[in-house]
Amino acid sequence: MALGGDLQVDAELSHKAVEEKIAKPFRRSVAEAALGIIRIISSNTSFNMARAVRSSPGKSSTLCSCSSATTALSASVLYLIGMKAMVLGAHLQAEIRSNFSDD
Repeated sequence: MALGGDLQVDAELSHKAVEEKIAKPFRRSVAEAALGIIRIISSNTSFNMARAVRSSPGKSSTLCSCSSATTALSASVLYLIGMKAMVLGAHLQAEIRSNFSDD
């Protein structure tokens, strides 16, 4: 698997590392451990993004999200700083419509 085309990730080795270093010591499944990792990273990133937006006093800010990964973080930032809306890229709007439509 490639992340952005630059970094090759060995899925088998990644699974083994999460299992040995996190899941087993904390008596969790690999899936639970991976979700915990994602939650910690997301929380820290959202907090830092919110702090950066708040540090611009007197300036209005628009939060834009251009990928699926940043949309989840952006939603956390919206909550943390009390913003009401964000701009989504067109492909995300189409993806949301197709995933949540009644068709």
